[in-house]
This record gives sequence, structure tokens and C-alpha cells, in this order.
Amino acid sequence: MAVKHLVAAFEMDVAWDTASQRTVYLEMTYWADRKGVIRMSQKELAERTVLSRRTVVEQTYKLIEMGLIAKIAHSRYALRYGKADETDETDNIEAEVNRLREIRQPHQAIVFTREGKPRLVDRD
Repeated sequence: MAVKHLVAAFEMDVAWDTASQRTVYLEMTYWADRKGVIRMSQKELAERTVLSRRTVVEQTYKLIEMGLIAKIAHSRYALRYGKADETDETDNIEAEVNRLREIRQPHQAIVFTREGKPRLVDRD
């Protein structure tokens, strides 16, 4: 958990459509690592927020449309708000994932390192 993301989420000026939308976003920011990457399935997010999975799915798509998060892989999202001082690392990660998908062989899988960087590994 990176407190800076949670503080930024509380301080941002966003017109939330619903309380559920804000709840989902705050839960995501709470569980984001220091680079703003969230490794959590929508099912797990639903359990943690006590919302239905359908509500979580709908609100996640709205957050993506609003530009507050980006989906970078299955069960992986990245915070996009508050990165004015840094280059947008989310775009770099998305581009790298797409590049790896194009060159991946059937016996390989895309995994994420502890630093949040995607790479190819051979499946066992």
C-alpha cells in the first residue's frame, strides 16, 4: 500500500457519479503499490468493497473512461491520476505488454516482476 495514492485520491476534485464508483476507486488506491499498480481481480475487489461483482465491473469501466485508471493486464490496473511530474509509465507498460503479446510463443507466458514490469517466461 502506498499512502501517497490514497491521500491523492481523497484530495482530488472529481465529480463522482455514484458512491460505489468512489468506493471502488478508493479501494484500488488503497491496494496500489508504490508505482500505482493494482493487482486484484474484480471478484476480489467486490468482496473487499461488499459490492456486487457486476457493480465493480461497471464502475471499473467508468473509471477507465474517466482516465483515472488503466487496465494493463488480466487483474492488473494502474492509477493514472497524479503523475504530472513523471512520464506516464502506464502507457509504457501497456505498450510493452502489447509488444510481448505479438512476439510471444505458445510455450511462453507474460508475467510481471516485483517492480511491475512485464516480461516473457517459459511455461513449466
